[in-house]
Amino acid sequence: MREMSDRARFAVHRLTVDAYALQHPGEYCRSAKTLATHLTGLCWFFAYDADPAVAASLKKWLSGSPASISLLPAPKNVKGTLSISDIHRAEKPEDHVESVKKWAKEVWDAWAEHHDQAGRWVEEAKNTV
Repeated sequence: MREMSDRARFAVHRLTVDAYALQHPGEYCRSAKTLATHLTGLCWFFAYDADPAVAASLKKWLSGSPASISLLPAPKNVKGTLSISDIHRAEKPEDHVESVKKWAKEVWDAWAEHHDQAGRWVEEAKNTV
């Protein structure tokens, strides 16, 4: 709710959604396409410096039916030490943004075994759209 009502907080909404989904893959990443959406979202932010052109390519690519997408096994420790509860405790917008970035980075790091695949998907998106 805070992210939807505050421009500063909304700037990290994509990270919030992706981190939450990847932290709960059994519920929110049941399909290969959904998993690819969230994993490439974090890859876009951390490996591609949140480049808007890459985001546009990913959006177009994911709106189709990319044949290269496959469901990947979730890492053993996707929960980590941070969660959405930690974000909720941040009262100031700048603290919220930093907390989301820290949480999302922890989730991205938990998925390290699939970073190469996420990067390949992002490159495919860039080259096919």
